[in-house]
Amino acid sequence: MNSILQVLENRGLVSSDSVERLFNDWTFSDVQGVQEELDDALDQDAGSVQCVSAMGDPFNFVASASMRGDFGCSAWECRLEKAKLLARYAALYTDRTVVPLPLGRFRAAAELQVRERLSGTILCVQQLRPLVQEGIVAFARQEFPYCDKHLRHALPEHANIAKAATQIVHGE
Repeated sequence: MNSILQVLENRGLVSSDSVERLFNDWTFSDVQGVQEELDDALDQDAGSVQCVSAMGDPFNFVASASMRGDFGCSAWECRLEKAKLLARYAALYTDRTVVPLPLGRFRAAAELQVRERLSGTILCVQQLRPLVQEGIVAFARQEFPYCDKHLRHALPEHANIAKAATQIVHGE
């Protein structure tokens, strides 16, 4: 079983009701514990994602932040609609879809934001569960685990990507 799904199973986070209890009733240290376990699970499954990126298959896909519900409206129902769309797209048009999870971004946020973002992310993961079990969807870390010094060695094209992104944002 996928490590992310295993954490959710072990914690009883298998329904929208259980996620709502996480959001409303769990102590903040328990919420942070789930976050840490999910973060560790991403590292456990990292090898399968790297194999996908090395394949070079045109039917492999990395889901954008807007398509997976991490950009735009953060309301759960809006995020879930995007996750449903992503699930349909992945099932119909891809051999493999990598879905980055933004778990590292939650660390510096206030408690309510951590609860809301983590719960929303778990709900989206639940939507993708059947595709994960079939091997169509794999999860990856959203943020690069490299310092600035070593990032250029691990991802030489990062400087060009960052430059292009800056030009798009500033309309240059």
